[in-house]
This record gives sequence, structure tokens and C-alpha cells, in this order.
Amino acid sequence: MIIGEWHFEVVQVRCRRVAKYGDPYTGVTNITIADGEPHVEGALSSVKVKRKDKLALADYIKELGYSSYTSSYFQNGKRVTITKKL
Repeated sequence: MIIGEWHFEVVQVRCRRVAKYGDPYTGVTNITIADGEPHVEGALSSVKVKRKDKLALADYIKELGYSSYTSSYFQNGKRVTITKKL
């Protein structure tokens, strides 16, 4: 979208797991588009993350027109980066 001399693009989405809007949420993550690729970042959950949660994020990223995303986590003090094909 362009307004005046400003060009706008959405580069970050906050995702919250909640059964009903306005209720307390049980999970949160961000999807950031950097260098033309989505990155799932900062995932936190107060309950076990289920397969359907991962599929919901994957479906959203597919709806944005991407065929993969990158995520990372720390294991034994080292950063592990994965790329998930959709």
C-alpha cells in the first residue's frame, strides 16, 4: 500500500492461541518476514504445543504465499536453525 511518499508492508505478525477473542491466551509467537522469508520466533506456551498448533501456523504462512519457514531454538547452549517445507 502506498500513501503519499510512504510505502507500507506488513513484516511482523503476533500470533496468540486463544479459544475466544478477549480471553487469556495460552500461547504466543511471532512471524517475521526478513529477507523475503518467514521466520517463526519467540514461541512461548503455557500448555503442550500440539500438532494442530504447528499446522495452524503452517497454514497461515501458506496463506501468505510462502512454501517454507525458518525457526530456531537452543540445544545444549548452541543455536539450531531449521527450515520447514510446507
